[in-house]
Amino acid sequence: TLRISRIEELSVDHRLRSLLSYPYGCIEQTTSAVFPQLYLKTLLSRPGASAAEIDRNINAAIERLRSFQLPSGAFSFWPGGTSPSDWGTNYAGHFLLEAGQLGYHVPPEMLRNWLRYQGSRALTTSGDLMERVYRVMLLALAGEPSVAGMNFLRENSLKDMNDTMKWTLAAAYRLRGMEDAAAEVLRGAGTKTAAYADWGASYGSELRDKGMILEKLVLFQRWQEARAMAREIGAELAGADWYSTQTLGYALLALGKYVTTLTEGSEVPVMQGRIQLPGGQSVSFSTRDVSLSETIASGFGEAATVT
Repeated sequence: TLRISRIEELSVDHRLRSLLSYPYGCIEQTTSAVFPQLYLKTLLSRPGASAAEIDRNINAAIERLRSFQLPSGAFSFWPGGTSPSDWGTNYAGHFLLEAGQLGYHVPPEMLRNWLRYQGSRALTTSGDLMERVYRVMLLALAGEPSVAGMNFLRENSLKDMNDTMKWTLAAAYRLRGMEDAAAEVLRGAGTKTAAYADWGASYGSELRDKGMILEKLVLFQRWQEARAMAREIGAELAGADWYSTQTLGYALLALGKYVTTLTEGSEVPVMQGRIQLPGGQSVSFSTRDVSLSETIASGFGEAATVT
């Protein structure tokens, strides 16, 4: 039997299982531990946790995040803190938005207060550039885009952006339905990521940035580039190297979204081609299924060709 699959084996179970616990720690650790669990069931090849356990973890994180939120709507770095964490506010809000979209109960006042704060910050010129670009993308994802903030960044800071930032800003325009502006931002942009470790502003790294780009490649339905990036991320996660919670969380989140879109999303791409069997027979295929199989009845030991 010849089997053709749109998804390669991902050896990341050891990474995923480390997340299956009650969320704890600072705002970044709490969010990183639970965000990929929104897509965990898709990624686990041999599920070791029930859907109920994953749901409990996600609901516990939503409740725990209440203790981080300030009267302004921002989130502090530690529960009961008094000053905002810029990246934490973005990251936790992102998780809340996607959890709500997937049917989890997110207290409406949490999101309202968060949106009010983010909207007021969207036009500021202070702060880390990645954090500012991330904010306008999240506002667009929430359905309350700051077009003025997006345009300000495009007109004044595009030359200073790396590829990760450009994909993030382009995603904001895409989510707003401004395709021409998105294309302008991406003109000349690639998928390069630099080796670095940021322990202060965005807690980023090269692998974290690959995850952020993969997430946007899926949004733009750039399947060939997305597959290549997913293979890179999967290969790095398959090893035993240590990664920060931010890197591990975002890389797994992006892989989960990629696999989910290829198997369960509303826009599953078509897999099509032709099989030349050893006996000389040619079989065409076109499917949205995850995989297909063709029985080989003769010509054992000879070559088959898949296009």
